[in-house]
Amino acid sequence: NLYLDVPPGSTGPDLRALRAKIDGLSPSDNPYDIAQTTVSYLRSSAFTYSTDVTDINCGERSIAECFAHFKRGYCQYYASTMVMLMRMEGIPARYVQGFLPGERDAATGVETIRYSNSHAWVEVFFPGYGWITFDPTNRGVGGFNLVPVAVAGDIWQVCRAVTKPATGAPACC
Repeated sequence: NLYLDVPPGSTGPDLRALRAKIDGLSPSDNPYDIAQTTVSYLRSSAFTYSTDVTDINCGERSIAECFAHFKRGYCQYYASTMVMLMRMEGIPARYVQGFLPGERDAATGVETIRYSNSHAWVEVFFPGYGWITFDPTNRGVGGFNLVPVAVAGDIWQVCRAVTKPATGAPACC
């Protein structure tokens, strides 16, 4: 499956350790809880948002493994890492890149969108709800909010009813 694919060489010891850390922090094996815990942990002080990563030498590491190791980067690092973490759990996820809102001229209604408005985020698939947006970027750079509480509760009920084949734990696919 395209949205569950974990390419060879994309995970390493640091990404696996990060996944284990997040699994330990998640209140349940429910995919929504895992996604929400991932966002919370990536937004924590354990990671640093920086657009200057010129001093980081990733070598042969994937972007997700590099971010898990150095814990510093920008939206593309955060989003790529969350996608890989979700997929490692068997939860369908996709990387999305686009633009955040720009500056709107009140007089003309014209909105100016600059390159600095570019951003990357994650979408996680939940049966019955489709693709739900999560923004793991630290310090609220993206400004996306998680799913409203009422919808989150419904997603939890749907996910609880479906199980992961290997573990019997709740899953969404």
